[in-house]
This record gives sequence, C-alpha cells and structure tokens, in this order.
Amino acid sequence: MGVIDSRRSTRCFDTRDIPDELIQRILEAGIRAPSGKNRQPWRFIVSQRNDKRDYMIESARNKIIRMLEDSPSRNDLHMTLETFDIMKTAPVVIYVLYDNTSFRTQIPSDTGWSMAATDREALDLMAIGAAVENMLLKIEELGLGGLWCGDVLYAYQDFVDELNSGYVLLSAICLGYKSGLPGKTSRRPLTELCKYI
Repeated sequence: MGVIDSRRSTRCFDTRDIPDELIQRILEAGIRAPSGKNRQPWRFIVSQRNDKRDYMIESARNKIIRMLEDSPSRNDLHMTLETFDIMKTAPVVIYVLYDNTSFRTQIPSDTGWSMAATDREALDLMAIGAAVENMLLKIEELGLGGLWCGDVLYAYQDFVDELNSGYVLLSAICLGYKSGLPGKTSRRPLTELCKYI
C-alpha cells in the first residue's frame, strides 16, 4: 500500500527548514479531500519557526504545567507537554481549523430528511479528518515526517487567542525532515474491527 504502510508518526525532526514549495504541495493535498456538499470546511495556518510561535507554544506549556501542579498524576497532561516540546522543535506547524460558518447553508425541507447542525458538523469534521490524512500521506510521499497533534485542545484558548483566525481550532500537524526512523505501531486485527453482512 505504499505510503499508507510506510507512514509513521514522527516525533524527532532535524533542523533543516522546509521549502515553501513542499509546504504548498502538502496543503494542496489537504484541500483535495472530499467534503459533504463540497463545503470544504477546512482552514489552515502555517507557522514556521519564529518568536511568535515559540511564545504561543510556551504559553500553552505553562498552562499545562499549572494544571499538573493540581493533578500531578495525570498522564495525559505529561504526554501533552511532550507534544508541545515536539511542536517547538518542528520546522513547520500547520494549525488545522474548522470554518463552521457553513452551518448557514440549510438543507431544503422538501428532501424528506432534515439535518441538524450537529449532523452537518459531524460530516464537516470527517471531511477535515480526510484532509489531515491526505496531508500526512503527502508528507510521507515527499520523504518528510509528520505528527498529527490533537493536544492543542488542552490549551485551546491560548492557541486561539494567538492565532486570531475566527475559526475553530481542531488540531495541528508538525512536519519536518525525519531525525531517525519511527518504529512501527501495532494494529488490532481486521477481524475485530469489521464484519460483513
């Protein structure tokens, strides 16, 4: 299966910068994902190494450290700190955002089925997930490493205030040249996950 089989979550990057042309190709792969009624609800903010990015990630780290003072045994917070450290070392972080203004588009009532906003949101979020996967596969195809980071949600307001986009932050993708090869992770057998009817 090519890049689907070879793709791994990369947590160690070397210091080389990523050419803008490669970043563009990764973003173009993302926007080629399918979306319900072609709403294309994804938005992206590209952040390369700079003082603003360092400040934003450090501010988020400090919030997690304060949370750990109250709950030192929370493993999820320790793992989030590790993710923020990875974000600081990655040459590029792409923030993945959701333009939820598409809710203003109403499905005609004469279709016989009405869709709640939560249903449309679920479809939009799946589309954004497809965009993220396209980007991760393109990163692998280009010989780079990528890491999908949901931990930005632990410091949601810190990131949203700094990004100042007006959109809903969902996750981030760290990318750069791999420093070492990530190990292969196990997957549950297909027989546990799928049935034929």
